[in-house]
Amino acid sequence: MLESSPPHPSDVCGVLVTFNPSRELGSNIDNLSSMIPHVIVVDNNSQVKNVRWIESIRSRRIEMIRNPQNLGVAAALNQGLQRAIDLGYSWALTLDQDSHPAADMVERLCAAHQQAHDPNCIVILAPRIVNRGLDKPTYYLRKRFGPFYERVYCDTGILESVSTVITSGSMINLKVFLELGGYREDFFMDHVDTEFCLRALKRGYKINVACEARLDHTLGQRREVRVLGLRLYPTFHPPQRWYTISRNRLVMMRMYALSFPHWFTYEIVASFYTLARMLLAEDNRREKLRAIWRGLLDGLRGRMGQGS
Repeated sequence: MLESSPPHPSDVCGVLVTFNPSRELGSNIDNLSSMIPHVIVVDNNSQVKNVRWIESIRSRRIEMIRNPQNLGVAAALNQGLQRAIDLGYSWALTLDQDSHPAADMVERLCAAHQQAHDPNCIVILAPRIVNRGLDKPTYYLRKRFGPFYERVYCDTGILESVSTVITSGSMINLKVFLELGGYREDFFMDHVDTEFCLRALKRGYKINVACEARLDHTLGQRREVRVLGLRLYPTFHPPQRWYTISRNRLVMMRMYALSFPHWFTYEIVASFYTLARMLLAEDNRREKLRAIWRGLLDGLRGRMGQGS
């Protein structure tokens, strides 16, 4: 177990991955740069018109890494986090382009580290996620016993020893990041965060959620749909996303089912639920089912990367 220094906002570097973002990103970066001393934007080959205005907001506190092609979320995160390490930072805050941190989010994440029972064991401090535009709380997965799990709502205080958190809003211990070898780039995007979390837990590290640190976040084109009297919240992901979701989920199950049976049980339940929700509420169902089938086949064959 690596001994880590307590985080302070002045020792946190922001890493933000972009791909054809909206101009709303400019205000997000301005807000972020007011909380922390430096922000690294890693752009995954956005269109020229998008890159020009992103470059226009660069300053001494904001730098940009441009990739000549879309390398995927995992590779872009690894690039940004390695740059933060090269700059001498001990912690980094990773964000999606469509996430909006509260003004005191970083400060509250740092305070949560001081309040933890085992601060040297912490690899990630995460905020409470608020789904933008939806009246739907976020729950966090924790182990109960054996194959059983619980999903816990986070409102106040600190939620310790959760199993997984999303990348956006996560404050990462960069020493542990190096020890673990970074994110799996062959996953490209989906389950990148889950795989990193489980790999860290397997090494004995912990993930905590600071419930009073808030991040407004949007997942896909998610919105409420009523079907047969049910309130559903489908993501409306395109077929390509369904391909990588199903492929990487299968690979994850083969890797971690025995080590984390509670997570495996949850993934089985979640798989059937998201499939049923897509079939009931989304369009292009036939194309998405074909993409899921291709993903499962490639997962079995070990064909990784950006995919078909």
